[in-house]
Amino acid sequence: MKRNDVSFGATVARFQEFLGQNQYSENILWLTPEDVLLSGKQSVYVRVPIPAANETKARKMYDEGVANGRGLLMSTICEMQGSFSSCGIEENTI
Repeated sequence: MKRNDVSFGATVARFQEFLGQNQYSENILWLTPEDVLLSGKQSVYVRVPIPAANETKARKMYDEGVANGRGLLMSTICEMQGSFSSCGIEENTI
């Protein structure tokens, strides 16, 4: 895999590699803000089952961000049977 490949698949593969190197599950479960509830008491509630369409939403958000030259954030929120992750793009360009 080329390091300069900006496709969603290549980026996800690099993110999975990063997760594995840091002892997290490489099985990504894509979340949207609607899937997460923060209690304010150091607890995170995740709606299950995770909607299958979430990966498609993450891919679309990623592709739009790359096309518009925006920054990208892939992050892991928590880990259970997989790494619960999200994909976000910056709102404003500098």
